[in-house]
Amino acid sequence: MAKIIIGWILFMLMMLPCGSAYANDQLKKEMEILRLFYTDKELVITSTRQPKPISKVAKNVSIITKKDIEIMNAHNVTDILHRLPGLFLDLYSQDMGSPAFIQIHGSEQRQVLVMIDGMPINLHSEGYAELNSVPVDIIRKIEIIKGPASSSWGSSIGGVINIITKEPRKSKRPKGHIKFSYGEKYSYDAGVQVSGTYRKLGYYLFAGRQGTDGMRDKRDFKRNSLYSKLSLSPREGLDLKVSLGYSDPENALGRYSHSPPPINSYYKNHLYFLKTDTRAELSEGMDLHFMFYHIKQKVNMDNKELYTEMPYFGLSVDEETYGGRIRLAINRARHRANLGVDM
Repeated sequence: MAKIIIGWILFMLMMLPCGSAYANDQLKKEMEILRLFYTDKELVITSTRQPKPISKVAKNVSIITKKDIEIMNAHNVTDILHRLPGLFLDLYSQDMGSPAFIQIHGSEQRQVLVMIDGMPINLHSEGYAELNSVPVDIIRKIEIIKGPASSSWGSSIGGVINIITKEPRKSKRPKGHIKFSYGEKYSYDAGVQVSGTYRKLGYYLFAGRQGTDGMRDKRDFKRNSLYSKLSLSPREGLDLKVSLGYSDPENALGRYSHSPPPINSYYKNHLYFLKTDTRAELSEGMDLHFMFYHIKQKVNMDNKELYTEMPYFGLSVDEETYGGRIRLAINRARHRANLGVDM
């Protein structure tokens, strides 16, 4: 009996290298498939709150890069998101700039967290985020987690959409870009941006305007957008960033003649935010991050009687939010850890 047991143990030990080799082969094949879509340098921030290779992320993450957006010829964030599987957008209409409510895998709109560089922009009272407040031109990439992300982002059980903005160029010579496009129904999209570095100060500046008369009467849209990001590295291991943004999308949602009485519907949203980021290197592989922000949003929905333009009913929201985040990031050898608090 003892000989049988010893023989069985020896047989199992002989099989272990084969199993390990098979597992390694499987891992190599999976990595080859991943490299068809992503490079090894492509990092994801949203899943764990610190940069991590997408090949090591366990969550269902999608990345939309700046190049992808250019290929789409998208003019607003809804143009980008409605092409992704698993994301559902409830649009008021198919007109340019139409407001939209987003859902992921059947979740409610308030269960989807939308952020700009890690700063939440969801309305507290209504729960949704105004996607038209973010101009496409300032986007570097969009990271999307489909499904629960409560371990990293609280109650966002539907998913997370993190819109990551462009960084100042490292070159001393500033580089700018001017665009203008025009289409039917007086539809236009204009913008100018400039970026560069002067000594230790990096800067990125953007100004844009969009508008259309809509495919039907009383469905026009217009938006002015301003955005700036300044970065400063006073010494090695210390980085400071300040971001400032303003956007004022306004929509005429159309005539509703079937309602008693017939009405015209209007929607306005004004967004202003100021955000500061600080990164201080405490030691090799250990950084301390501070983020503080101030957001002000005003939403007005007015419904007026069709023929008299007398007020019928409406919605008015005026919110002001102060928040912040302190995070200690540890990244040493094969081990990563995050310790922090949101305020």
